[in-house]
Amino acid sequence: MRDRDYLFAGNAISEVKAKIHNQIVDHYNWMDEALINALNDGKDPMAVTRLWGRNIRALGEMAGELLPDRPWHAAKMRELTGNAKKVLRWKASALNFNPDSPNLDLALSGMTPWNDGEKWMLAVALPAPEPFSFAREHGGPDGIILIDPKTGEASVLGDSNPALILPIETDHLTVHTDARLWARDFATARVEWLFGKFNAERVANITPKWTGMPPAALLIGDPIKVAWPRGANITVGEGVDAKAIQKAIYAQSRTSRVHQSQKIKRVA
Repeated sequence: MRDRDYLFAGNAISEVKAKIHNQIVDHYNWMDEALINALNDGKDPMAVTRLWGRNIRALGEMAGELLPDRPWHAAKMRELTGNAKKVLRWKASALNFNPDSPNLDLALSGMTPWNDGEKWMLAVALPAPEPFSFAREHGGPDGIILIDPKTGEASVLGDSNPALILPIETDHLTVHTDARLWARDFATARVEWLFGKFNAERVANITPKWTGMPPAALLIGDPIKVAWPRGANITVGEGVDAKAIQKAIYAQSRTSRVHQSQKIKRVA
């Protein structure tokens, strides 16, 4: 890249940064004035809280417009600034969890409601954010899995092709085709990891690494059209056709084809 290209790129970045900064500052100043006026007028504290929530939501939507490559953060912002209890019960219902289960908010914090334009789906971030970590500097997840809470069918956001979502451990793995069961395993593993972390830090002063990857595999679409790990010990989940998966793996292990060379006679 030439020096002047660096200059133009630097100018473009500066303009975007200035735009973000000015809009956020202006909106924050408006928020500050509105909240002070509300408190001075003796408004009910809950009304002031709702006002604050509406303004935080507006800032989140603004960030989504300025940073269109971070849809996950926009969806989570809508969740966090909305009716948190109602959202939690919806997520619990989507995965058939008891809404009164302990630690449910922690278990489902890596998931959020997502409207695809036609219906509400359950979105799962991959890799999932670390429990109790709200850092945004990493730009969000690499991918988002959308789950239909009524059918258990799943898709990768922005990709309609068949996919195999693998866990961190691929030597021994369980495969689900019902994404609701897969997400339940993911939610449970999230809680187990956090309590294991607390124990490891207390007993041995060791902090386990958070990978953000699911404990089980999720098959989306035709098993023939995805790449299966070699030499894996695979257990199928509820309702999964083991023979179809075995057939797909067997077909992939026999991909070599041998053809007879052509014999072309030379004409004198």
